[in-house]
Amino acid sequence: MGTLYLTEQNAHLRKTSQRLVIEKDGEILRELPSFKVERVVVFGNVQITTPAMVFLLQQGIDTSLLSLHGQLYGRLVPAESKNIFLRLQQYQAYGDSSFRLSLSKELVRSKLTNGRRLLQRLSYGKNLDLTPILDEIALHAKSVETANSLASVRGYEGKGTATYFEGFGKLVKGFDFSGRNRRPPKDPVNSLLSFGYTLLAGEVFAALSAGGLDPYLGFFHEVHYGRAALCFDLCEEFRHLVVDSLVLDLINHQVLKPDDFTSEPETEGIILKPDARKTFLSHFEKKMTGIRKQGEGEAISFRLAIHHQVDELRKVLAGKTEYKGYRYS
Repeated sequence: MGTLYLTEQNAHLRKTSQRLVIEKDGEILRELPSFKVERVVVFGNVQITTPAMVFLLQQGIDTSLLSLHGQLYGRLVPAESKNIFLRLQQYQAYGDSSFRLSLSKELVRSKLTNGRRLLQRLSYGKNLDLTPILDEIALHAKSVETANSLASVRGYEGKGTATYFEGFGKLVKGFDFSGRNRRPPKDPVNSLLSFGYTLLAGEVFAALSAGGLDPYLGFFHEVHYGRAALCFDLCEEFRHLVVDSLVLDLINHQVLKPDDFTSEPETEGIILKPDARKTFLSHFEKKMTGIRKQGEGEAISFRLAIHHQVDELRKVLAGKTEYKGYRYS
């Protein structure tokens, strides 16, 4: 199953029997059976009929509502999981400082290790020596192991991520990139990164909700009103592998070019033009569903890997095992 991205403005989503139908001005643009859809992502002014909305809820299909530029407005999600005992375990674990520290250390080690491996792989065979950057990231990842507080873990994560983006910038071709910025992104590369991270967060949020966990109660990221802290926790392991690698691939192979972007007067940020946004969404979906061999384990997609990590966390909260981070080999 995959994600249905609705980007055609003024289109309508309705249901007929067990099928979802997208139409505009009386013309059917697409029709597909519900079993082929795991999530629906709506951009801008797309209408959803009440019967279609009820159908999505009944089928357990997570639906996200975003602005044209990728700002998340909210989600239409089925009734919360009945497994209150799992959520109680999650709430109790939040009050266990040693548990939070242990889990956070594993998440950050995985994030930094994945970022380092990505830089190492993409710089291989090129006239580019990233050895000092790779060594520094490895040092920060190693330092996490002996950290004795969440503040220290966050400090090493921040330093390691800053170093990672130094290396990331050296791999960018045809675009200016002087470092990570956001809210709003000030250049095309940061625009793609922010957009990709929003889509990734939607994937993780849906997996957590389906797994019966509370996406808003995290362990590494601090809890704030309206902040999906646990969602951001699990995103850390996949950011570089999914979004960053995709962004580099699209811009370095000129699938997306500088004239595919425009400025947004309201936010003074940089955004994708409509056709380019469709291109990015298509490639993002391929990235999420592509089957990849993971070490000695089974060959699975990133989408399934996210669900596996949610299952891993469920087992950890039940006291059955220690959390094992996702590290791509």
